[in-house]
Amino acid sequence: MNLRQNLELLFELTKKEIKIRYKNAFLGILWSLANPLAFALVYYFVFKLIMRSRIENFSLFLITGLFPWQWFANSLILSTSIFISNKSLIKKTMLPKTVLLLASIMNGGVHFLLSVPVVVLFLLLAGKSPSLIWLVGLPAMLIPQFLIILGLSWLFSSINVFFRDLQHLVGVLIQIAFWLTPIVYPHTGIPKSFKIFVFLNPMTPVIISYRQLFLEGRFDIRYWCISLITGLLLSAAGYSVYRKLNWKFAELL
Repeated sequence: MNLRQNLELLFELTKKEIKIRYKNAFLGILWSLANPLAFALVYYFVFKLIMRSRIENFSLFLITGLFPWQWFANSLILSTSIFISNKSLIKKTMLPKTVLLLASIMNGGVHFLLSVPVVVLFLLLAGKSPSLIWLVGLPAMLIPQFLIILGLSWLFSSINVFFRDLQHLVGVLIQIAFWLTPIVYPHTGIPKSFKIFVFLNPMTPVIISYRQLFLEGRFDIRYWCISLITGLLLSAAGYSVYRKLNWKFAELL
């Protein structure tokens, strides 16, 4: 298949995934926002009302971290088992396997973009407003986050064909990674002895960048460069593993 055919197939698969996900759902796309908003409500209750967090506009602070995190977490969980769940397509057609991964990731990316108006609403309620830098910063941030997700998806989905228990382990790892990412706490408050563990997490500079963009109206090129380099390295490593293993997929599936 040529590039144009692959792009058309990717578009159709992404559209199909979105339609299937919300078929016969009365609230439609709003369900994609329900999960992070529900978590935000729980974390607000625990950290703001019980633990008395002093973070200003804590609900806004939470969703600016939770929405991009949901794209990362949901995409990895779905992508890890993507080859197994589509084994009939892989065994019986010449469908490019990577297109399945890309469609899953782009599906999550669409839902993330649809959550941005909710961030705008919370900003307005807090007496703030979006900045023009969003027009540059938001598209720019999609690139490194997409590469990070793609690299890890290539890695986990390829290995999962050989070791099926990995899909369960990924869920556990994502839960651990969540608490090692400055989502419910600011990165400035991390003790020095723990900073290395938090900043080894590829999503840490991504979340910091989104938060600075949404809350402060600034785009820190340093964090963007760190995120981009991390994304390029992870995507290169993930694709390398995929290329070494994918020729055995049809046999094992």
